[in-house]
Amino acid sequence: MKGNNKLLIFVLVILLVIASWQLIRSFSNSRNKLDMNTTTSLPKELGTRKTTLSPISETTTSSARFITQEEAVEKVSQLPEVKEKTAEWFRLGATKVGFMAFEDMDENGEWTSWRVQFYEDKPTHITTIDWYRVDAVTGEVKKEST
Repeated sequence: MKGNNKLLIFVLVILLVIASWQLIRSFSNSRNKLDMNTTTSLPKELGTRKTTLSPISETTTSSARFITQEEAVEKVSQLPEVKEKTAEWFRLGATKVGFMAFEDMDENGEWTSWRVQFYEDKPTHITTIDWYRVDAVTGEVKKEST
């Protein structure tokens, strides 16, 4: 009988740990306002691309509408030169390309733009194809010189 009590206590502890883990996970997921992994369709000949986004801060210093992280990635991915380079990389053997957007701060620590990395996703690493900067207010896109 003692062995059965120990087994019952062990099972209850495991169930409690699993329930706690799921609760913590659901709480942290509900706090993220953006879906961190999105898949966007490209022209049929290119397939799809997976875009991984990072969380952004929720503080702003004015009431102006800022370009979202998703909008910044969309603006860069729709540039004719990016579409051409994507097609070129697939012709050269790439199997997956993507975009990551990062907050970019000025010298005063103010968020001013999104820095968007256009990259090839390889099994062991990523290779940067180009960098772009998207103004957080105007949405203007500029390619960074490499």
